[in-house]
Amino acid sequence: MTVIDLLTRVDAICQKYDKYDVDKLNGANVAGDDPFARLYGSVDADINQCVEKAESAKQEKNRATVVALNAEIRRTKAKLLEEDLPKLQRLALKKDEGLDIIGEGLETLKNMASDMNEELDRQVPLMDEMDDKVDRANADLKNTNVRLKETVLQMRSSRNFCIDIILLCIILGIAAYLYKSSADLFHLYAVRSARLLPAAMSAVNITNVAVLDNPTAFLNPFQFEISYECLVPLDDDLEWKLIYVGSAEDENYDQQLESVLVGPVNVGTYRFVLQADPPDPSKIREEDIIGVTVLLLTCSYMGQEFMRVGYYVNNDYDDEQLREEPPAKVLIDRVQRNILADKPRVTKFPINFHPEPSTSTGQQQQEPQTASPENHTGEASKPDADQ
Repeated sequence: MTVIDLLTRVDAICQKYDKYDVDKLNGANVAGDDPFARLYGSVDADINQCVEKAESAKQEKNRATVVALNAEIRRTKAKLLEEDLPKLQRLALKKDEGLDIIGEGLETLKNMASDMNEELDRQVPLMDEMDDKVDRANADLKNTNVRLKETVLQMRSSRNFCIDIILLCIILGIAAYLYKSSADLFHLYAVRSARLLPAAMSAVNITNVAVLDNPTAFLNPFQFEISYECLVPLDDDLEWKLIYVGSAEDENYDQQLESVLVGPVNVGTYRFVLQADPPDPSKIREEDIIGVTVLLLTCSYMGQEFMRVGYYVNNDYDDEQLREEPPAKVLIDRVQRNILADKPRVTKFPINFHPEPSTSTGQQQQEPQTASPENHTGEASKPDADQ
């Protein structure tokens, strides 16, 4: 995420929570559509009225009037204790929960800003090196142009057409060399920038996985709409796999439902639909067909798995009577599949997206980092670049 994106998100959050700014709301109508403020104002007004009535009762000499005032005070007090005060406490609890969520969001933004500052500090030496190389290239180009200009002026005196053509070819060759040098320099910068990424960051991030056609029959195909972003250009394709866990006790019953390659992958955001056939029931033990199992969506680069999204899948009959009295033999055409799309478990593996030629693939795997996103929930098509 760039610094501009970070500042934009911070500004949006600050504007969203302007209504909690006490200085801006000072002297304004703080109640508005806020139930807590309205109820608090009503309770405060009732308490003030009771205090005024109590003061009046102390000064009133008419006994009947005193009794009436005391009765009104008791009724108001009973209403406050039995109705208004519990409501006020519940609304206050909701206010506290909302403020806790806001505090967590601001802490997240603070951590993001700290990570971005560290990354910018790491890029300073590389940028200085690039500036020096560009300055030297510019100086060399100026000197070359001056020498070429002097040579051309000297050679044109002979009005030799062939020599003019040769000089023109030399100029074009130098321009092509400088262009290639600049392209190599910027490619080196992109590669080194990718290697300078923090361990907690990845060159490819899954932004959303939506489970389509869910729940559905067990024999219907799986469909996932996958959205992801690429932060640096990749030299190879991404490999997406969908694996169905047939048994929690023996991984030999696992079935790979689909494996597709998506590429080329440049910097930008992408989205595609991954469709896979259902698992083969004949390769699953009958006692494992009905019940809860796991579905794994993995993404790999150059044989290195860096992302795994796991879902719980509940298989059960679509009829209440069959669920209460299941038959001895599983009726597979009556089994319904329900993927718990709102509770995925995402595991990230740090890998090297730009490995050296001598580096083996097996040495890139490290300990996984596990996270639970909000909704990282996919026949594969070419990715649609949303750039």
